[in-house]
Amino acid sequence: MLLQTDIPKSSGRKCTLTGAPIKEGEVFYSALKEEGEDFIRFDYSQDAWTLVMDKFIFFSWWKTKKAPRVEDKNRFRFDAEALYTFFTQLSKNRGILSALSSEIESIKTIEESESTRRAILKHVAALLLIRKRILRLDTILRDEKGREILVVYDKREKIAYEIPAPHASPEELSVAEEDLFRWFDDNR
Repeated sequence: MLLQTDIPKSSGRKCTLTGAPIKEGEVFYSALKEEGEDFIRFDYSQDAWTLVMDKFIFFSWWKTKKAPRVEDKNRFRFDAEALYTFFTQLSKNRGILSALSSEIESIKTIEESESTRRAILKHVAALLLIRKRILRLDTILRDEKGREILVVYDKREKIAYEIPAPHASPEELSVAEEDLFRWFDDNR
């Protein structure tokens, strides 16, 4: 299956190393490890993190605090800073435009160099970060094949990213969004 939805991780946030539950208000570390076309999330208490941080290579990691549970089931909450870190890791050295340039001379379609799964995750993450106003949508371009390319500006890094619209069904986009909310949920 193209999009794996059974992402192994602790339910209710438990330390991957010790198995101890992470309590509300407690600071902990989360990390994503890339395995094939997918990512696996690991959560570690502060003490456990010091034991594993130099022993494993993680795609992305972040320090966070377990938020109190919110009963509003219709509201999606996620750790925007952690999602931003994940997005920048996905985008690193891919489709980056100079922020100093006032004009975009050419747009290279980068989708061919990325896996479909990564392209979908990056596209959905960019849309979520635009919604949170962490990224700004500058323009939507079309490549020579007529495909949309979002050009989003990152104020922090002062760069623009090219995000080609992935060839994905609405179901694949929905699964990617659900995966991102599950990985970066700050309400568990």
